[in-house]
Order: sequence, then structure tokens, then C-alpha cells
Amino acid sequence: MINLRDHKKLFVLGKRFAGFAGMLLILLCAFSCSNLMVNDGGSLIIATPGARAVTGNEIYTIELTGSSGSSQSKTVSGGTTVQFDDLAPGAYRIIVKAADNSGAVVLYGASDATVTAGATASATVKMSEVVNDSGSLSNAISTGGIVYIGSDIDVDSTLTVNTDVTLLPFENDVILKKTKNIVLISVSAAGTLTVGGNDYTITLDGAAIESDTNSLINANGSGSIVYLNRNSIVTNNSGAGLSITGASNSKAYLYLNGGTISNNKAGGVSLSSYSEFVMNDGLIDGNSGNTGAGVNVSMSSSTFVMKGGTISNNQTTDKGGGIRVVSGGRFTMEGGRIEKNYATGDGGGVYNASTNFIMNGGTISDNTAANGKGVYTSTNITMSGNADVAPDNDVHIGDGCKITITSLLKSTIVLTPTNYKSVWEVLAVENGISLSDVIKKITLTQPTDGSGEYYINEEGKLKQVTQ
Repeated sequence: MINLRDHKKLFVLGKRFAGFAGMLLILLCAFSCSNLMVNDGGSLIIATPGARAVTGNEIYTIELTGSSGSSQSKTVSGGTTVQFDDLAPGAYRIIVKAADNSGAVVLYGASDATVTAGATASATVKMSEVVNDSGSLSNAISTGGIVYIGSDIDVDSTLTVNTDVTLLPFENDVILKKTKNIVLISVSAAGTLTVGGNDYTITLDGAAIESDTNSLINANGSGSIVYLNRNSIVTNNSGAGLSITGASNSKAYLYLNGGTISNNKAGGVSLSSYSEFVMNDGLIDGNSGNTGAGVNVSMSSSTFVMKGGTISNNQTTDKGGGIRVVSGGRFTMEGGRIEKNYATGDGGGVYNASTNFIMNGGTISDNTAANGKGVYTSTNITMSGNADVAPDNDVHIGDGCKITITSLLKSTIVLTPTNYKSVWEVLAVENGISLSDVIKKITLTQPTDGSGEYYINEEGKLKQVTQ
């Protein structure tokens, strides 16, 4: 290894790669050396890529900010170098912008480097496209990588994702709005789409297009993946928000990590065959639909896991204001809140017609429905200690159905049977917990037809109080 202790230079060497993307590679080395030791300070040399045919001769602006707050900025033409001298040891943030001949920023990248006395530092600045029109957006998406969106864009043809693509706003809030009866973004079997995650908001907008029932995002293929991160919004005043459909050899996936799915006219999220939705954080709010207005889990091979976030203010004219689970679909609630949802029919918060509803945590409250304000289930369900269905909501169970409790409930649950039968087991327990202790956590709704008063006996069955 060559020791260049006295050289005191930190180099940034330009490197081109395929497509619209470029990269600046920051290395503490020069030429073929493997290591450069910096003593009391150093210099930063930037070598920019040469001109690209797509944008002409870019003008590069390099901003260097130290951890002490000191900053420097220099501007050079593509294919030339610029040197920052007398850098004090410490951490540095490097921001690179390339503008075309009109002054519009067409490339952007940021990274960190450290100049430390007697040590080695390195960093990589990956240059990504900044687009401002639908044609450039479509081309950048086909190439893949990070795509920065510099302004609002009207989209008149479906954007197809066949590789890893991240859509981020560039230095301001932006809207991608479709102008025709189309799917806005289609994610294929080979595609991974990430939307949002920086400090600006990106909105995918379906506008109000007559007779449009399309989803804004379709993930349709084995292994297709969609990530909605913070400061991302999916809103469609014509059709649905997202439709997720996989294949038997590989599921399609949706991850909500802080984004918002709101005001979608035909439902927020629809899970079809071989699909999985994990809600870690974020908001599903104000959606409407014929059934399952917030989330509709409609196939035996579809799975919804709610770990956090909020599902609220969704409305349906049928069943499942917040969530509808049918046909063997799977819903596990581990955290988060389901609140203020409305169903004209059954299940204001959750409508369940599947044996695969497990509530291990989270809170269901302040929902409204004809039957089962909190939960309506026509099959057996499972609940454990941290499950919280607030007193203003009930769990409505159909004929012959029961709730299996796997650990002692921390909160009281209001239980409403569809009918009252003395031979009907409504409660069961597992893992050695006491049924009598569980019964103390259940408030039984009494019949309103004057047929008498009921309780749950030590076998977990409904029994009528005898005079």
C-alpha cells in the first residue's frame, strides 16, 4: 500500500455509466493508489463527467458543507475539475447539481465524506435525473434508480416500472396527475416502486375523470413491490388507490411506511390473489367504496398485516368501512388504530368473513355500523392481550361463532351475539389462561326483544338468567 501522508488531498474522480445516470466517486486516493493518509487537513478535487448528448454541456455546482457549519461552493463546466483547498479535518456534506444550457437542473446527487488526520475516507455521489415533463419522466423510469421530479407533471400514458425505481420530489412539493382514463403507474413482475421519503411531498393524483375506475397504482405480477414512504400521497377522486395482485410462484407486495392513501372514490387498497400488504405506519383515510372502503382483502391467498398507522374516516354503502376480509383472506392486527369508519351494513371498523382474523394488538374505536360497530365476524376469530376494542364499539359475532383468547385481555370488550342460544359457545381460551378471568373482561350486550337476560358460563357458553 502506498502511503501518501504528505499529499493531503481528497479526490473526487468523475465516472460515467449507462443511460441518463452519472456518478461521482469520492476516494481518498489518486491514480492507482489504494490509500491516502490525511494529516492536518486536505484538499477536495472534483472531476466532473463530460457532456452528455441528452442535455448538452452541463454546468456543475458543487456545494461543500462541513460539520462546523463552514461551507464552500464552486461552479465548473462538465469535463473540468475544481479544487477545494485547506479543508479542516471533519465531516463534509457534498451536494452536486448539474444544470443544462437553459439553467434547469437535470442531475442531482448528495453524499458525505470525512477528512480525518491520519485516516482514510471515501464516499460516493450518485447522480440522478431531475425531470419536469412526462416524456423525461417515462424515460427516466424505464432506466431505473432515483428519479427526482422538479415540477408538477400531467401524465397521459401509463408509467411502467420494470426495474427498481424511486420517485422523489426535488426541492419542492410536486403532483403527478393523470389526464386520461388510465392506470397512472403499473409495476410489473420485475419492478420495485418506491414513492416519497424526503422532506417534500409527492402526490399521485387521479383527478376527476368521468367513468374512470382504474387504480392509480397497479402492482400486477410475481414479486412486484410497492413502497409508500413518508410524504407520499395517493388520491384518486375517480377510481381506486392501489390494486395488488401477484402470482402463485411469488406474491406481490405493498408496504406503507408513512405515506397517505386518501380520498379514493373506489377504495383505498384492494388485495387480490397472491398479494401481501404490510402497514408499518401512515394513514388510510377518507376513502369510499361499495365494500371494504379502506382495505379490501378478497382472496384466500391475500394477506394484510397492520403493525401501525391509522385507518380512519372511510365509508362504505355495504360492509367493512375500514377493512373487509372475505374468502379466506388473512388479516392480522398487531398495532395501529382503526377509528371513525362507517358502514351502512355490517362492520364499521372491520368486517370479517374469514377464519384468519387475528387481533394481537392495536385499537378499534369510534366506528359506526348497522351491526358490529367495531368488528362484525361471521366466523371464528382469535384475540390476545393487547387487543383493544373500545367500549364505544362492539365485537358482533354470528351464529355458532366464537372468540378464542390466547392471552389475558388488558381491556374490556363488548360482545354482541347475533342470536342468544344456551348451547352456543362464544368464548374459548388457549395457553392455559383462565376462562373465568377472561369472562370478567367481557361485557355481554343484552337482547332488546325482551327475551330475558344472558351471561357467559364457565364453559364459555351463553346462558339465560333464570328467575
